[in-house]
Amino acid sequence: MHEANKPLSWFINTHNSMVVFINQYKKSKEDKYLKKLIDQAKTYGEQSKHLEELFKKLNPLASRSRKNPINSSVSQCIESTITIFKEIIKKNNIVIEKNISSKVNFFGWKQDLIIALTNLFENSIYWLEQNEKDNRRIKISSFKVKDIVVIELQDNGPGIKKEYIKSEVILSQEFRIKLKAVPDWDYPLQEKLY
Repeated sequence: MHEANKPLSWFINTHNSMVVFINQYKKSKEDKYLKKLIDQAKTYGEQSKHLEELFKKLNPLASRSRKNPINSSVSQCIESTITIFKEIIKKNNIVIEKNISSKVNFFGWKQDLIIALTNLFENSIYWLEQNEKDNRRIKISSFKVKDIVVIELQDNGPGIKKEYIKSEVILSQEFRIKLKAVPDWDYPLQEKLY
């Protein structure tokens, strides 16, 4: 997940620079290298806390044994998902617009819906981070059409080419896009779970 990439990247990069500082200190015995090591060591606790918080949030998503499916609240699953990304949403000034019916329930496994929503939110947040817009938004709605639960997630990120949506290639697990300057990305991504 993107939220874990930053602390993990920090640990990898910091380890490499600490090795360099250790070697430089061994050679020169200059205090400036020792100070750099101490400064980096101080931030280990902070970065460790970020990972610890993330794993606490993700722990409910890792189910060891499947219990029987139950009636669950869609709005509670959505709120749980938003909580997972609370810090990164705040950091990136992303506004969450909710039009969620508290009366919409589904019969199934709550953790499955949370995992699906987590993937959708992660994707939206990633692309919003890549976007230079000031007014970053994610809109999520839930409602029923006859007996079908509908969850819509929209964001104002860079969008996606219309032909990807029309051909349904975006529904393939292998589908990936690299962000680059593509002027004809004019169709906002709207994802629906049925």
